[in-house]
Amino acid sequence: MTAVYELLRSVWSLPSHSWLIPVGVLLVYLLVSRSIRNRAEAAWVTTVVLLADVIVVPLFFVSLDLVIGAAGGALSQTLIVTRAIWAVFFVAIAWLAVRLLHRFLWQRHFVRTYGREAPRILQHIVAIGLYFVAFAIILVVVFERQAGSVLVSTSVLVGVVGLALQNVLSDLFSGISLTLERPFTVGDWVRFADGTEGEVTDISWQAIYLKSFNESRFVLPNRTASGMAVHNYSKPNRIYAQWFEVHVDARHDPVTVRQLLLEAALGCAPVRKSPSPTVNLADASSNPYVYTVYVRFNDFPAHFSGRTELYLNIHTYLTRAGIGTASVKYEVATESMPERSLEVPSVEEELRRLDLFSVLDDEQVTRVAEGAVSRTFYPDDVIVEEGTKGSSLFIITSGAVQVTKQSPKKAEVEVTRLGAGDVIGEMSLLTGEPRTATVTALVPVTAIEVTKESLAPILREVPELSDKFAEVMLDRRLETEEFLKTMRRSDQAASDFVSDYLERLVRRTRRFFRL
Repeated sequence: MTAVYELLRSVWSLPSHSWLIPVGVLLVYLLVSRSIRNRAEAAWVTTVVLLADVIVVPLFFVSLDLVIGAAGGALSQTLIVTRAIWAVFFVAIAWLAVRLLHRFLWQRHFVRTYGREAPRILQHIVAIGLYFVAFAIILVVVFERQAGSVLVSTSVLVGVVGLALQNVLSDLFSGISLTLERPFTVGDWVRFADGTEGEVTDISWQAIYLKSFNESRFVLPNRTASGMAVHNYSKPNRIYAQWFEVHVDARHDPVTVRQLLLEAALGCAPVRKSPSPTVNLADASSNPYVYTVYVRFNDFPAHFSGRTELYLNIHTYLTRAGIGTASVKYEVATESMPERSLEVPSVEEELRRLDLFSVLDDEQVTRVAEGAVSRTFYPDDVIVEEGTKGSSLFIITSGAVQVTKQSPKKAEVEVTRLGAGDVIGEMSLLTGEPRTATVTALVPVTAIEVTKESLAPILREVPELSDKFAEVMLDRRLETEEFLKTMRRSDQAASDFVSDYLERLVRRTRRFFRL
């Protein structure tokens, strides 16, 4: 404080106050340039202001030194003021250098070279180094200290600080290494060799912060993390793949089992369609056979709920086909086993299984079956196309399909996936409307096609069947975001809105079939 007081007293006691002119000019320049920079939206304005600072700030100190030298005054006063000016000058030069590096090196060259912004730790260390160099120059040039003594005292100071803070410095440089090499970034899910696992929430100069699965926090020192192997679940992309083993009794046909497992995987919404899931017969040397189902999820967290849905889907598909998973068997079977063959259900048998036709008697189901046709589609075949006319519905008996709609941006958006037992195309058949979605086969698909001509006589005999179809159409609409948005915007209560919509569907169906 005494030194600052002496400096101010020396400046004010100069014979002339002409030094106020360059100070006033600098203040006006700073106010105008900062106002322009803050209001301008173009990035080049910031660059122009920075380059202007590089010219104006050094000129200010040079002109200030010349003005004070010309003002005269006591030698001691002039010396104190001159040293202060040049000390601040070197600090200002370091400040400008930091800004230039930030603008042209860190924000531009570094991003173009490495594809990302420079780590803040690296930027801060370079900035500290520049200010340290400026401090050393001030001691040597301005205050005329011996360069050797400055270097020795600085080296001793650095050595003492380094010894006292060796762990801190180790964390610091390990943090720099981690941010440069980027084995993981904030938002990645990782597992370290010691079992520490979680989502990276922050990487500081001292430690890595992870959020664990039980919503707690792990704090891992940088020096510890840099010395361990790490499994990054989110790199090279966020897609996470996993194998699942399924044991099925050896008496079941492996080809059929593989097809069912593939259909179950493709019918699972969390499982990615592309690349397609893979099902392999991993072990056929013992009973039960071991099948591996290889699937991909959108990211690592998604696989937790996704595998549950996948297992449930596998159970549903196998159970529907009369197949159950099996535990490992160690006993030796000595009885002679009768030959078994897989019987393909007829169209009539398939129709009898459906709740959709539960209101019909046997004779009426037989008549519907006589007018229906069993059709086979192969992967990527389009079963129905959005916007086209249609006069038939399809009942899937095996396989899996993808239902997509065009978004307002003309992009295909997946709505859902359907499998055995599901009905598609019922809206066009029953109301005459164009197809509301595109349905594409994901695997070989077998479907029963029921036409308007074969269904019309039955509907006239059993009008209640139109109610069943209306319920199916309503369930399908309730799965679409567009319908849900319309329901939320309606002034009616949700239950009233759904009831009214169901009544309208029934009326349209009966009017279309002239019931």
